[in-house]
Amino acid sequence: MPPTKKQRNPMQKTPQLIAAQAALVEAQQQLAAINAQSAAAVGQAERARTVVSEAQSLRTERVGFLARLMRGGKTPTGREPEVAALSQKLDQIEEHADAAALVAEAAGRVQADLQAQAMAIHERMPALAEAEALARFMAARADIEANELPAFRQAAEAFAAAHARLAGRAKAHCELAQQARERFGVSLQGVGTPYPLTSVDVAVVGFGVDLNRWRIDVADQINTAHQAALQEFRA
Repeated sequence: MPPTKKQRNPMQKTPQLIAAQAALVEAQQQLAAINAQSAAAVGQAERARTVVSEAQSLRTERVGFLARLMRGGKTPTGREPEVAALSQKLDQIEEHADAAALVAEAAGRVQADLQAQAMAIHERMPALAEAEALARFMAARADIEANELPAFRQAAEAFAAAHARLAGRAKAHCELAQQARERFGVSLQGVGTPYPLTSVDVAVVGFGVDLNRWRIDVADQINTAHQAALQEFRA
């Protein structure tokens, strides 16, 4: 079975990112609360205005009935059964109409205050979003510098060590080929070169000056691998 890829831990949030996200979430929650309060105020105002409107409609209907009588050549007294019925309905509604008007006015004031609060928060939102984005950017940078760059350095050093082992053993192998030519006249080609490079250059542009041109000296490691290989090959 192929080896399973190691799961990478999620990016570590910095205190700055946590604070910026908390401020943004708080503002969003405040807006949500204001929207809920505003919706409740609108509902209360609409219900109150319905009562006031119904009372006004009855008044208009009552006056309109009397006007129709006058246009028909009659002299209304205001005590007609139709007028009395409308007045009775109006009396029942007017008990609540004044209170409803007060409620509608109060709801309007509350709504205006809430809109002002919401506008103030909306004006802050771009700055909060910018702060959150900047904090996220810096957290990502810190995460890369704390994890990916060290991992890359470790991999590069492992590659350099592997190169040193390969170069040292290959150098020993070339010396075996030279000895065979000198002693037995046999032409053999050794693996690698008898004069390997004693450093490994790592060029990674864009990750800091030290990685733009990073030279790893492996001369001692090559020599160690070379001496060990000579003993091993001649044993």
